[in-house]
Amino acid sequence: MNTISKKRRTWKRAPVKRIQTLVKENADQKIERVIHEEKTALLITYKKGISLKDLSFLKKATSFLTEKNLPFSSLLSFDHTKDGYRGTWSLCPGKVSSCWNTLQYKGLGEFLGKMHSITKHHTDNSLQKLPIILSLKDQYTFLKDSLGQSFESIPTLLEKIEKKWPLFLPTGLVHTDLFPNNILFKQNTVSGILQNHNLQMDILLYDLAAVIKTLYFSKTVDIEEKEKAFFKAYTSFCPLNKEEILAISTLTSAKLLQNTLSLIEKHLKSDTYKETYLNSAVISLIHAEKALHLYT
Repeated sequence: MNTISKKRRTWKRAPVKRIQTLVKENADQKIERVIHEEKTALLITYKKGISLKDLSFLKKATSFLTEKNLPFSSLLSFDHTKDGYRGTWSLCPGKVSSCWNTLQYKGLGEFLGKMHSITKHHTDNSLQKLPIILSLKDQYTFLKDSLGQSFESIPTLLEKIEKKWPLFLPTGLVHTDLFPNNILFKQNTVSGILQNHNLQMDILLYDLAAVIKTLYFSKTVDIEEKEKAFFKAYTSFCPLNKEEILAISTLTSAKLLQNTLSLIEKHLKSDTYKETYLNSAVISLIHAEKALHLYT
């Protein structure tokens, strides 16, 4: 608790112009991103969907990862407020990059390879198939009555993903939400990982699928170079066999379909960016269909 108090006092003493606070709020949580002297921390109010058991796991997981010299932000405190539970996460050095360059993809590959090689273990099939597939089905069921013609291929794609779903893959500690806003870099090396309340034990390759997903939305021409740099760095720590490489296609398709459904939900709820969300959802679905055959 003293650590948090000191950090809060530091923020208060620092010149106002050197502190930037970005706030993002939805029905489940309010995220305050505090940027101070090239360091970033998150103050997250969890309105629902998190338990004390979850928090106990998160504390143990982030402590374990930081002990292994992996740059995860740690949960410093957890307090009850009128809006829900508020988690204060530690400051991490570095800056986010809206579009990762080739060296940053390499740095991310090294980081993920180290993390997965440390936490990797094999488990039985029953722990692997249900969480992601059921989540996609629940999302689709919730939205299906609001979908237009542009999305009529979703049930078929969902069926294909389930049919091709890989079994008996290695599992371990995964972040599940690796995208530019959650990764901090210093000189192209990963210096901080944010949004760590998503940490869970699951299929390791799901993290790789999250990274490959970002390539689909890259606006640069060096996509293949970035992909090669990422995989070469990752496999130097955590080798992949042929079955695992093939499985990345299915998992990437699932990740892109999840993105599609989330964008549709935002389209339905938004008053100002409805058309933008809708167009993005259509593009994401096209990518999801292509990804299913990515490494086949």
